[in-house]
Amino acid sequence: MSLQHTSLNATLTPVRVSTAPDIVQYRNIKFASISERLTHSKSINDWNGASIGSEKHGPRCPQVYYDLNTLFRIPAEQAPSWVEPEDEFECLNLHVTVPAGVKAGDNVPVLMWLHGGSLVASCCGAKSGVNDPTKLVAKSVEDGTPIIFVAINYRLGFLGFAHIDDELTNFGLFDQKHAIEWVHRHIHGFGGDASNITLGGESAGAIATHFHTLSAHSSLLKRVILQSGTATTIPAQPVPVGEFFRNKLFAELSVSNIDEFRKLEATEICRAQQAIGVNTIFPVATGSFWSKEPWRGEVLIGDVEKEYSLFTTGITSLSAPAIEFPDVPASKAILDGYGNNLDGVLKFSGDAKFNYHTEMYHREFLRDSPKTYRYLFDAPNPFVPELGAHHAVDLLYLFGGVQLSARQEALGDAMRRIWVRFVAGVEPWNKEGLEKVLVIDADGCRVRDAEEVKKRRNAEQWKVLEELGWEAVSKVIGEVVRGKIRFE
Repeated sequence: MSLQHTSLNATLTPVRVSTAPDIVQYRNIKFASISERLTHSKSINDWNGASIGSEKHGPRCPQVYYDLNTLFRIPAEQAPSWVEPEDEFECLNLHVTVPAGVKAGDNVPVLMWLHGGSLVASCCGAKSGVNDPTKLVAKSVEDGTPIIFVAINYRLGFLGFAHIDDELTNFGLFDQKHAIEWVHRHIHGFGGDASNITLGGESAGAIATHFHTLSAHSSLLKRVILQSGTATTIPAQPVPVGEFFRNKLFAELSVSNIDEFRKLEATEICRAQQAIGVNTIFPVATGSFWSKEPWRGEVLIGDVEKEYSLFTTGITSLSAPAIEFPDVPASKAILDGYGNNLDGVLKFSGDAKFNYHTEMYHREFLRDSPKTYRYLFDAPNPFVPELGAHHAVDLLYLFGGVQLSARQEALGDAMRRIWVRFVAGVEPWNKEGLEKVLVIDADGCRVRDAEEVKKRRNAEQWKVLEELGWEAVSKVIGEVVRGKIRFE
């Protein structure tokens, strides 16, 4: 049955999910439009009675192709196609997953999801199925705390993050902002509660989520989920950095201004991005997106054991582990603390970009909100266990979008229950005060004392980073990992 959506002034036809008939999806809903390249998108709030959406998921932003299965190692018979339709001017779309029977006025909690991919790629977009929210939403129904799940596409790479000036900048973050505002304005028509929105994501999705708590619109968010990423993982850069990379890109493309840039095919821009070695792109710390007002909401934050896996191939290809370390005093202190060997450099890269700051931000959030929860994900890759708990492997368990063993599926099911409880505003586990963390590994989900962080992470080496301070460490880690991400 079609949905007559009042605030959108539109008709939407749901798609029944074959694996879960009690779940429906509304796909390929445009939440904003792009008039031309290097302009901010504009929200679409009135469809003038039109029928919108489609049976298929909407296109994503044009991007450099990455074989993401080098990261996940999903068997060939299960592996999705990582190639998806792309359209620069139709990519601002979202899909809404709803328990059948939920209707306007039911006011169920909402989880918005931002995909990862270093802000240059769609790591597990909707079409791939890896982040299929069906099991997560079904678990919410089973547990009597139904939720609505909303996932969005947004602009990536230089199409989303080329810096022009203080206003023409951070286009991808503004796309996400408009999606948040769209959900706040229109989710009621799907049965959601606009005052009960959780924003979450993994890797770059978590990083962007953290950015939104530092934004002028943070009041729209009640809680956040940060999986393997914080605002320090891909930190917002000063204007000269944005100008440097824009000029480098323009030189590669042989253009001198934005008018010439706008005439190029998107594929040319992606090729140039690859040619100048930009595997991660940074927002710029300027413009109206940002706010200095503190955000105080509920937080679920955690990491995987081997976050450094993103850099393993790039770093192991070096002739010497420390060859990329700059000649500054901080480099010596770091190498003395971690060890001047491959294992030490890899651990430093994972800590300085992910694990250390996950713990530091956990403590910072905890100062403002007692409803801050910390987890450690240490379950191995379900298909190649010797890879351990590498970056992004938690997605395979949380969403269960690919077939797992019965034991692995049970672990994923336990995760889903905890995530749903958090989104629903229910204490996800009994913290017994503040000194508890959730451990997720091959043996299950268990609440343990906070001392478990020291046992499972490089807490002794973290003291080196804390003594040096972020300003010194950032100059070193930037050189060590630059261009090293391989999505494997």
